[in-house]
Order: sequence, then C-alpha cells, then structure tokens
Amino acid sequence: MSISADSDGGEQLTDNERAIIQYWDSHAHAYGMIAQIRMNMPNKLKQIFEQIAPGNRSLRVADMGSGIGYSAVTLAEMGHDVTAVDLGRRITDEAENIAESKGVKIRFVISNLYHTGLKKGSFDIVSAVDTLCLLDDPGKAVTEWVSLLRPGGRLVIVDGNYFITKIEEYNKRRAYFKMKYGKSEHERDLGNGSIDYPALEGLCRDLYASRVRRPGWELWFLQGLGMNEIEIETLDEETFYDISKNGKMLFPVKYALSARKPFFSENSVLNDTDSDVDLIKKMTTDSNNDDVAAVMSALSKKERVKIIRCLEMSSLTVSELMLITGLRENLLSYHLKVLKEANLVESEKNGREITYMLTDRKSAASILNIAETMR
Repeated sequence: MSISADSDGGEQLTDNERAIIQYWDSHAHAYGMIAQIRMNMPNKLKQIFEQIAPGNRSLRVADMGSGIGYSAVTLAEMGHDVTAVDLGRRITDEAENIAESKGVKIRFVISNLYHTGLKKGSFDIVSAVDTLCLLDDPGKAVTEWVSLLRPGGRLVIVDGNYFITKIEEYNKRRAYFKMKYGKSEHERDLGNGSIDYPALEGLCRDLYASRVRRPGWELWFLQGLGMNEIEIETLDEETFYDISKNGKMLFPVKYALSARKPFFSENSVLNDTDSDVDLIKKMTTDSNNDDVAAVMSALSKKERVKIIRCLEMSSLTVSELMLITGLRENLLSYHLKVLKEANLVESEKNGREITYMLTDRKSAASILNIAETMR
C-alpha cells in the first residue's frame, strides 16, 4: 500500500469543500469504528458490487471519495485491484490502517476528485459511495470519473438524498422518520454518539446535490455523457410515497446506480458474448432494408433517443416519461408511436396507466452505440 502525493489539478478548493474535508478528518476515528462494525455485518454493498463485477476475475477499480475505506476494502476483499482516492489525509490514514488490519492491498491516492491525476481510460469500474452528496460540483466530478473508464467499463454510484431541505416531499419524509424514530434515516443509520451529524448536515444542505431530485439528476447527466445500460435500485428499508400532480410517486433516500461506458469492440472490457456488430446483424438478418431504415429514422430525433435511454433504466409510465423528459403528453405520444412502429418499444396497459418498455433492451443499446460512432 502506498499514498501518492497531492494532485489538485491546478484548482483551489472552495471554502465549503475544505470545511467538509476538515469535518471528515476530525471524525476519522469515529467513522473508522463504524466501518469496522459494518464490515463484520451482512454487507449490502458487496451484494451490489457482485451483481456488477462478479469475483471470478480481478478488475481494476477506482474508488472515488473513499473516505474511511469501507467500499475500497469491500472491493479488495472480492479480489479486485483497487485504487482509493480521497483528499482527506487523516481519514485516508485511518482507511490505510483498516485495510492493513483486513489483510488487503489498496493503493491510496490523496487527490482532488475533479482532477484525480489517474490515467484516462484505464479502469474497469469507477465507484463512488456516499460521495456525490458531499461535492460542490458533482457534474465536474462525474465527467472526470467517466473519463477514467475503459470502453465497456461501469460507473457505480451508491448515494443518497440525505441533506435535502428545500424539496417539500423530502421534508415530509424527514419529518415522518424523525417523528417515528427521533432521528433522520441517515443519522439513525450512522448510530454513533461521537458523530456530530448536525454539523455535517449544516455543511451539506446548500450543496447542489441537496437541491435536486436524485437519482433523476444522475440519469439525466449520464445520458448527456453518452452512458448507457443505466440501472437504478432503491436501498431504503422503508419506502415513502407522496401524492403529486403526476400521481403516486416514490421519494427514495438511498439508492444504487450503475451505468456502462459505450464500447465498439468484441474484445472490450466487460463485453458480453456478442459484440454490438453481432447483435445488430442478428437483429437485421430477417429484416429488409425498409425495416432498418425505419429504426434509423426513429432514432434521428434527440427526443426519441432520450426516451430510449430512459427506458434502458426501467419500464416507465407515460406520466413518468413526461416528468423525466419534460415533453408534453401529445408530443411524447407521437414519439412513442414512431418508436413502436420501428419495433423499438412496446407497451402494456394496466388499468388506466400505459407502461412502456424496450422490445429488446440489449439490441436497442447496441443500436444506440453504433449510431454514436456514425456521428
């Protein structure tokens, strides 16, 4: 194990970022105790990583905002080659001690998360656990992290809406759990009297990540970066719904998200059995040129590409698609009709709601990848 020199990328930290780093460093030992306890309990984080990166081969992983090292140690114990990146010196020292006590080798790097100094395109997985919620500019950070991935690599984000105070529905959720347990979910989850949670909450409540609905923000931003196969899972032990103008809606706190960086090679990292070219050939073997033209025409509008990328995540109702895409109902219906005629999407009617899903998710993702290479 080794700790590298600083790599700030020539940028000064904001006062708020410095204060957050100081907070983590001052609470390093207390968080280390929490991490040690959790590492001896059933590990939900390990289950998440096993779905994305089965331990049958060693992958190169960069863990962003590694903090006390909980996620980095988990990945290293699975047999992966882990580089853990954080800007807090004391908490990194604590993480290094924990890794040593667990008998795993991790390369610790003290660096700015916006400009890590790591080699671009060299990692199979970039992970970030409870990191985005602590950053002033999550978009800049995510752009850097995606650049570190090899084609076909996966970005894995596990995070939460812990500090939102300016969105009414989350205030309702917070009030409900405080009434029920006397603490917010995140504060209750930490469960350690030596943690100054109000101080952390005060530092984070005005950050950008605390003013937007997530993981909706990640879905929108990652689509803009061209990421695909975006999957989201809520991790809350108790769900919370509220009735809005769009109907009954779920407001998650903790969630896990994974997204794939597009690739165009049979030998790319994390490739499936078939390459994108093989998949497109299979899809069009029994089709005539008119069918192929219909597919390409259907994807000629950015609104339809956006709809496809939304449906890559999961099946969605019309009201959910309206909320995510911002399209009016009549315009959304038109685009969905074109996509159905091209056999890219299909629908099911459940009561008054119509749910849309991809006809063949894997083929649709491959078509989008090939379309991107032709731009």
